[in-house]
Order: sequence, then C-alpha cells, then structure tokens
Amino acid sequence: MAKTRKNLLESIVSNHFGARASTPDETQYAFLAKNWEHLKSIIASKIPEGVYSVGHILKELRKDYQVGFSEQEFRQIYEQFISPDVSKLEKLAYLSGQVSIPLSSEQVKRAWSNFFASAWKKNSLEELVKSLGNPELSQTQIDTICNDYLSLQAGEAKSQRKGNVLQAEDIFELLKITNMTPRWDTALAQRAYDAQIHLLDNNCCSDRFKLMQSIGASPNPVKVQARYKSLIQEKNRDSDYRAYQDDVGSLASDLALVIKRTSLTFNEETKTLLKEFYTRNLNGRNFPAMKNLEKSTGVRLEKGIISKVYQDFLKSGNIAEITYLAEQSQVPPQINPRAVQEAYTALFMQAKFDSALRVYLFTDVEPKTNPKFVASGLKILLKKKMEKNSSQRDIEYQTLDWLQDNFPEQTSGFVKLKLKNLIKSRDFWQAYELSTHAGNSAPEERYVVFCEKGFWYNAKQLFEAHRESITKSYPEYAELAEHFP
Repeated sequence: MAKTRKNLLESIVSNHFGARASTPDETQYAFLAKNWEHLKSIIASKIPEGVYSVGHILKELRKDYQVGFSEQEFRQIYEQFISPDVSKLEKLAYLSGQVSIPLSSEQVKRAWSNFFASAWKKNSLEELVKSLGNPELSQTQIDTICNDYLSLQAGEAKSQRKGNVLQAEDIFELLKITNMTPRWDTALAQRAYDAQIHLLDNNCCSDRFKLMQSIGASPNPVKVQARYKSLIQEKNRDSDYRAYQDDVGSLASDLALVIKRTSLTFNEETKTLLKEFYTRNLNGRNFPAMKNLEKSTGVRLEKGIISKVYQDFLKSGNIAEITYLAEQSQVPPQINPRAVQEAYTALFMQAKFDSALRVYLFTDVEPKTNPKFVASGLKILLKKKMEKNSSQRDIEYQTLDWLQDNFPEQTSGFVKLKLKNLIKSRDFWQAYELSTHAGNSAPEERYVVFCEKGFWYNAKQLFEAHRESITKSYPEYAELAEHFP
C-alpha cells in the first residue's frame, strides 16, 4: 500500500517538477508545503528533469510557506549537475541563482574545472559567472587553453572537446572575465593565420583574425595574393555565359574584406587577372556591379577593356549586348572595319548568318570575306538541317536575300541543295517560301515547287526558259507541261 501511495505522490509531483511541469496554483502550493517532508526526496530526484521550472517553485515555497531544502541539501542536489556536460553546468548555474544558495568553494572549483573540460562557449561562460563568480585559473591553465585554440586553428591538433569548437569570441570573453594575459606562442599564431588564410573573406571570422593579429601574426603577402586569385577564378564562369551581377557583387565584397583585413592591395599579376575577369565577364547587366568591383579593388575598368568587350560581342554577333553596355557605360563603341571583317569571318564559319546580318545592319560595313568561308558555313547549315529533320527555319529570308546580294554563287548552290531536300521530304510549303527568295537560283527545283503548288503561270514561264535542264532533272514533272492551262 505504501508503495502505491509513493507512486501516486511521485506522479503528482511530476506534474510540477518533471520535464513537462506546469506552474502550481495556490492550492497546489499548499499541498506541496503541507506534505513537504514526504515529498522532498521525490522532488530532489525530479529536479534534473525540470530545473528551469523547479527553481521558481522552490523559491515561492520558501518565501510563502517557509519550507524547502536546507543549504546542505541543496549542495547535495548540486552534485547531480557537476560534470563535463556544459548543459548540466548551465542548469546548475540557473538553479543556484534562482534559490540563492551558493555552491561550496570546493564545488565551485570542481564546476569550473569540469566547465573548461567541456564544449564551453562564450554564452555559457557568461551564465556560469553570474552564479559561480569569475573562474580562478592559473597562468599555466590560461596559457594552455589559449595556445590549444591556436593549435586547432593551425591544424596541428584535433579538438578533444565534444560539441562546438572553441571560437575567437570565446577566447576574448575568457580573457575579459579573468583579466589575464596568456603567454602566447607567437610562432604558432603565425602558422594559425597562414592556415586560415582561405577564410579571410568570411564575415564570420572577424574575431579570429583580430585575435591572431593582436598576438603578432601578420598576413603572408604571397598567400594573400593567392587568395585574391582564387576568389577571382571561382567567379569566372566556364561556359559561354558571363558572370551574373550577384556573382560580381559577391566578388567585390569578398575582395574588399580581404583588403581591409590585410591592408594588402593587388600586385601586378593579380591586377592583370582581374582585368582579364573584366574582359571575360563584363556586360550591360553586370556593369554597375563591375564599377563597384573597380571601387573595391582600385583596379580600373578602363575604356580599353570596354572596347575589347565590344569587339568580343561583335564577333559573336551579339549587337544587343553592345547596345546595352554602351547605354550603361556611356562609352560609345568604336568599331573599326577590320574588326567587322573578322566578325564576318568568324560568324560565317560558325554558320551564324543571321548574326552576321545584324553586324551589317549595326555597322553598315559590307562583308569582304573570302567566299569559301561562306560556302563552308552554308554546308554546316545544310548538314544541321538534315540531321535535325525539322520544319523550323534555319536562316531568315532577309538574311538569305542579303547573302545572295553579296555571295550569289555560294548562296545559289545552297538554295538548290536545300530545295532538293525539301522536295524529297515533300515539304512544299517551306519549299515555296524559299523559292520566293531564291532569285534566279535553282530554276529546276522551283519549277517542281510551282507545279506542286498549282502555280501554273510561274511553272510555264520557268519551263519555257529552262526546258532542257528541267526535263533532264525532273522528267516526270516535265511531262506536266502538256497539261498547262
């Protein structure tokens, strides 16, 4: 029966002292006070589960009902919390603060010893100081803690702590609270700085570098220049696309932070690399970010670089990019005739004829390209069309008209082969569209198309002018001439 009552009391107590405790009302406080002697051992065992609610309840019981644990009993309860588990030590600090019963001097000493063997942080240190007072560390202890931190940063030791790794802000707080100056290993501090150089652009590492520099560590110029180069190369896109504005903005922020932390500007090699980045990535969309990058680094975005970018866009036939960059930069494009001819050659060889026409419309410079490059590009275009087997137009008719005016022989051969392929695939709608832009090219094929479309007047005119070649190439269609209206 006694066991049953104990279990029942334990269940009732758990409502207020367990992990899911609720604050007692007046009658429940009265119940706890009246039965204190029966309940206190149960309450003592429940304190670790609900320490953040227990402290307040115990305080109210002592204040309003004059019942509670004695100072010695509290110190026995505190023993449950003294361990290398920082969360338990934080609970200990909270509980002793709530009930206003201090730890014994021996307990304080053991608590701090366990604390510095735990995964302590700045916030937990501040909490313990409120209840336990400042830790009393020897010079050797403070030296060990601080130089062990440097060893971790230098990559020369592994953390023995379970949980979060100690950070510079934690060291700063410790030194502030103890008012002690460690005997730093300055050579170790330099090695730590060198090992962390890849984090110079990380906003979260400000205290880390501030601490190491206060010890006497300084940035290695060679390693800093290497970091500049690495940051620039990370933002260089491998594809044909240029860097996004956000990428450029991020690079400007990163480089500016490294410059601020090290006071080291770019050497000539790094300046050259950044100028190459400008040339490789500049466009109208990211121009504002590029100007910010120029301001952050002191490496000028010269007009010569912008002119070079214009030439690159010209070679790719990207006239819209030239126009937008000129609008943003207020640097008018100066396009020389030689660059235009180079652009024509590059575009013709890549079969980018529509882009070539855009170059002409932008510059008003006639193409003087070797016709063999035009013929080569047209062959590529024809091959691609056959491989895709698509009805999508592969060259604008305005472009075709322009090519016929400038390269009639090469264009005529292309039109003839293309019409043959369209006739073979019986795509007479596209064949007819092409025929209207074929000029005098491919009369035999145009005759077939006119027959298929029922345009007898056109077919009759072509047959009368090219009877022999039509009869030889398309004898079955030549027989239709007898039936012309």
